[in-house]
Amino acid sequence: MWESPVSIYETISDMIEKKIDGNIIVEVKKQLGIDVNKEELVKALNYDRNQYDKGYQDGFNADRWISVDDKLPDEQINKNTQDFEYVLCATTFGDVRPYKYGKQIGHEKAHFWNGPGIMDEYVTAWMYMPEMPKS
Repeated sequence: MWESPVSIYETISDMIEKKIDGNIIVEVKKQLGIDVNKEELVKALNYDRNQYDKGYQDGFNADRWISVDDKLPDEQINKNTQDFEYVLCATTFGDVRPYKYGKQIGHEKAHFWNGPGIMDEYVTAWMYMPEMPKS
């Protein structure tokens, strides 16, 4: 289980016992401290930085071609049609075509689809569809 490299602790610095109306009242003064494991903190910050860099690079690559040998698209469902979203595909036909990408019932893995046809062998690279222009 992961433990934070920074921990906050408290110590009792003073205890004063008073007797008021026959009752014993104890006043406790506490001090807070911070303990930093510098080595673990540097590891955590480097990990966070690497995650940030990966997210930035993924966003940067969102409008660039990605080889099918490097990565396949994430399955995305269109909220309106409840069907797979299209991705732009560079094909061995020498053109760019929009194909749906996803795993259909009866298939063990996701495929690029053109209607009922699997187009995996023809797709060399892909990219997510660009956003529609704002009018």
